[in-house]
Amino acid sequence: MQVIQGKVVGPADAQFSSPFSDHKLLGAQTGGAVFSHIGSLGPGTLIAPHTHSREDEVTYVVEGELTIELGEDISNAPAGSVVWRPRGERHAIWNSTSQLARFFEVVTPAENFEAFTRDVTRSVATGKMREQLLDIGRAHGIEFDLRHAGELTGRFSLRPLGS
Repeated sequence: MQVIQGKVVGPADAQFSSPFSDHKLLGAQTGGAVFSHIGSLGPGTLIAPHTHSREDEVTYVVEGELTIELGEDISNAPAGSVVWRPRGERHAIWNSTSQLARFFEVVTPAENFEAFTRDVTRSVATGKMREQLLDIGRAHGIEFDLRHAGELTGRFSLRPLGS
């Protein structure tokens, strides 16, 4: 078994920043075990429904409140809540409040989702995220359900992340 040295990442330290989050621990620092980031969602913002085939996610709501759809179930997750999102289960996240929501997320294993976030960041920098998101997702085993995203945006008066 490989021994990995522990690491403390300070509040202002980000290993990598994307337009949507600050990446705190990278796979190279954890032997590939986890990737973690701190993200935020503004009022009325939706992370489109999607399904991961290669990783599981745990989210801790730091501030504000998120609404979480897991499969067909919708729940509110106020600050202090923990959300488990296993691979294979479609999920969506949105902020239906008038306040910013902040969350801390751990993804395991690290490699695939970390690469996905880097690819999305590159597409945002070129102004082509909306056109490239489905292909980037598929390349990383993440399937987005844009039909259902349209249903959610209409039903809850939301706008997609990055729009």
